[in-house]
Amino acid sequence: MKSHKAAHDAADGSLPPILDHEVVPTNTPQMVTDNSALARLLESLREKGSFGYDTEFIGEHTYYPKYCVIQVATAERVTLIDPLADVDLDSFWGILADDSVEKIVHAGMQDLEPVLRQVGKPPANIFDVQIASAFIGVHYPMSLIKLVAELSGADLGHGAKFSQWDHRPLSSVQMQYAANDVRYLPLLRTILGEKLEASGNLSWALEECRTLTNPELYSSNPASQRVRVSGVNALGPQRKAVLQALLTWREELARRSNLPPRALINDGALFETARQQINSVSDLESVRGLPRPIKQQHGEAICALIQKVVADTGTQRIPRRVSMRDLDIDRGQVNTLWTKVEKMASARSIHPAIVTSKKELTRYLYADQLGIDRSTLRINTGWRRSLLAELLQ
Repeated sequence: MKSHKAAHDAADGSLPPILDHEVVPTNTPQMVTDNSALARLLESLREKGSFGYDTEFIGEHTYYPKYCVIQVATAERVTLIDPLADVDLDSFWGILADDSVEKIVHAGMQDLEPVLRQVGKPPANIFDVQIASAFIGVHYPMSLIKLVAELSGADLGHGAKFSQWDHRPLSSVQMQYAANDVRYLPLLRTILGEKLEASGNLSWALEECRTLTNPELYSSNPASQRVRVSGVNALGPQRKAVLQALLTWREELARRSNLPPRALINDGALFETARQQINSVSDLESVRGLPRPIKQQHGEAICALIQKVVADTGTQRIPRRVSMRDLDIDRGQVNTLWTKVEKMASARSIHPAIVTSKKELTRYLYADQLGIDRSTLRINTGWRRSLLAELLQ
């Protein structure tokens, strides 16, 4: 059987050629594995004032993603950083939070997640090429491979979907694929900057990119989680309150256990626990899908939590929230409004999918019935309000 490295190196000939362009680095990537090399790299990135950034991570087995490779690129050089080596990454996360240096990303929210957690400040000065391209009429969202081809004609290949990014040493193919994820970001920034200036949409694109600097994006909020099972809307107010408390409890337990919440207890088991009348630990035996170790180690805590919620809500009337499922929605009206949004967006060379969605338009139309303040909806704020001012009036 071929070794990991040999299997990857066998594919070396399938890598596409690098585009010959003055802002596309052509060097073979080197791996930073110590603090002195990292310090020199960060000094160089600060001098340039802008760099492309991406990561390769594994998110299936731990509460926080395991970052295995960090990639950065300027117009002159692409470099890889090894988070699994003995490297203090706080200084790197710090530069991501530094407003004086621009970071160029593609769909970068997951890659930016560690910043707030590691240095206590959110990422700053982010230019997301996927977001920005929507403001020149490119389809949104578009993959990096397609976006690079669309804007520069370069071929990134098919990507290293098979890669074990936590395996060491990385093969030459893995390093090239990792490098290609950032190699073209400085070029895309240049092209998009020129096109956005020409279209008059630069300020709106930058405003939308700034949403990636909102610290709320990177703070876990169990209240906003969607339980992926049917029947949740049929729960009564008290049972929904129990489910919400269980979600919060599961989140904290998952964080302490360093496991993904749904790997610890799946949504179905959590829903069943909330739906049933649980008065004692023995009642948990009837909950299908609830892992036996959870019942044994945390059964009393679960019961105490449920009893507290029931007691707290038993003497108060919890109003039932109206949802869109309760409404007789005029789909024709929604579609008509969406068509108008498409025309307004097209007139400004903006892809409509970044402006809004039919779901949001429905919430806007039926805000009174849903108990929603229209002024708080995304469609009624910032550049979207400016674009759709005539329609909203």
